[in-house]
Amino acid sequence: MNSKTTLELKNINQFFNDEYLFDEDVNLCIEQNSATLLYGGSGSGKTSLLNVLIALVTSTKGGVYWDDNLITSLKEANELRANYMSVLFSNFSFIS
Repeated sequence: MNSKTTLELKNINQFFNDEYLFDEDVNLCIEQNSATLLYGGSGSGKTSLLNVLIALVTSTKGGVYWDDNLITSLKEANELRANYMSVLFSNFSFIS
């Protein structure tokens, strides 16, 4: 890894309705000032993965890391979102 700020998903998977959402564990590294596109068919787990990525939910397996530090608490997740992330929802029904 280089000196840029990174957000990483390591070995992520999510258990839902008695099965894992993804065929394989997901690993993703997003560097500071980069753009990342996530696409897939309906029901492929894009929203579930994004919810884990922005720390709205915890994953069943794996972890979310900010600069090599595992995000382990709601307080850390809230601070991460408040200070370092911008999230734009295309469907506001996701926000309650």
